[in-house]
Amino acid sequence: MLPMDALTQGALWWVAESLRGSVMIIDRNERIVYANRGAYDVCKLDPEERSLVGLPLEEAFSYTGFRRDISPVLRCLKTGEASSNNAVSTNIGEYVVDAAPIFSAGELVGGVALTYNVTDHSRLNQELLEAASRLIISEREREQSRSALDWVIESSPMSIVIVDREYRVTAANHVFLRIAGGVKASDVIGQTYDKALRMLHVTGESSVVRNALNGVPQQERHLVGDRVYDVSAFSITNPATGEIVGAIAMGNDITEKARMDAELMKLDRLNLVGELAATIAHEIRNPMTTVRGFLQLLQQKLELEPYESYTRLMIEELDRANAIITNYLSLSHAVSEQIPCNLSGLIREFSPVLEAEAVMQHKSITYTLLAEKEIKANEAELKQLITNLVKNALESMEPGGAVQIRTEVQEDAVILTVRDSGSGIPRDLMLKLGTPFVTTKEHGTGLGLAVCHRIVERHKAKIGVESSTQGSTFSVRFPVLTRK
Repeated sequence: MLPMDALTQGALWWVAESLRGSVMIIDRNERIVYANRGAYDVCKLDPEERSLVGLPLEEAFSYTGFRRDISPVLRCLKTGEASSNNAVSTNIGEYVVDAAPIFSAGELVGGVALTYNVTDHSRLNQELLEAASRLIISEREREQSRSALDWVIESSPMSIVIVDREYRVTAANHVFLRIAGGVKASDVIGQTYDKALRMLHVTGESSVVRNALNGVPQQERHLVGDRVYDVSAFSITNPATGEIVGAIAMGNDITEKARMDAELMKLDRLNLVGELAATIAHEIRNPMTTVRGFLQLLQQKLELEPYESYTRLMIEELDRANAIITNYLSLSHAVSEQIPCNLSGLIREFSPVLEAEAVMQHKSITYTLLAEKEIKANEAELKQLITNLVKNALESMEPGGAVQIRTEVQEDAVILTVRDSGSGIPRDLMLKLGTPFVTTKEHGTGLGLAVCHRIVERHKAKIGVESSTQGSTFSVRFPVLTRK
């Protein structure tokens, strides 16, 4: 295994060159001694035509729109103190700058600045690009490199772990330690990468780092608690020999992106179902109405009285099919007529219907109706929303179970809560709830919750769910009606 210096140097250069942000190191004379690819992008310079190294920082300012009086790195050279999250506005964009001093043998010898362009709010979405460059530096520069490496790793918003050729962790930043439950660096250093992952409760072995140690960059996805991470791994090479001496793995929290992707997929499916619903309504509903009408006429004929039970059954089945079509149509409605409504009062009036369903399943419903403030709503759609939520809750429980319905006022909202005592919702389905055709029921269509989500959306409300092995709770937050 190569000395740690080679691994440190390679890791520093790889991280610095891979960041989309700008990294600049300047000496006490305010001259640039290092600039990564991101720095050239900020300055809009081609490194083949114009080198930043050796230039006064003042000249770099002329390319970027920065000024001396707002430069965090010059302030850090003057005071010897680090600063972070400095917002800087220039004529070419908005930036966030972190700056830190570099000391050698107790003497302030320079400073390093890490700059992100946040004009498009992209700082937290930085990705790694594979890159490497040769590094031949003096002992003094090597000390600066170690300091800069530590600082860049610790300043990153992503989880970073560095392993050596033997697959053992040599460095882990504070983000990784926090995700692992606040363990100490000493608990991780020296462990294999797989053991480090188990501190995050990630089961199984990881392939990305092993592949990176073989020169194959790769990406994989991990679920840590309720957060989703994309992990990328790349090789670290010895600048002098080109030999792979380790690997670096970076985990980016993409939970919000994953949720947005799921929502977009849900919307796509809803649009598809909406179009399908309109077609079904026009092509099937009319002939069904005709058939139902003739069956009612046949019921009135005395000679067919012996077959009355058959005609009644056929009418009931037609009505059931019509109810399914109505569910489809509920997904395609863009607007609904809404009037002032007392949610608690509506539930009191509607409770006999709900309780009849519960009694048929040998279950019960309890009510705690505390909210008396009005909301703006379509009463028919509210009944459908409540029916779907209660039906799902009843079907999730064994006989003898009880569903709890509660309304209350919290600040400027009326909260509807439906809680069951079932076995809970599988974790892998939580993000997909409300997507048409996604269901935990053997013969379900997945349309019930999809209809609920569309009704909630039309009422400018918000729906949430909590689930465990003791049961699930669906909460809908309606804005209180304000009268002018």
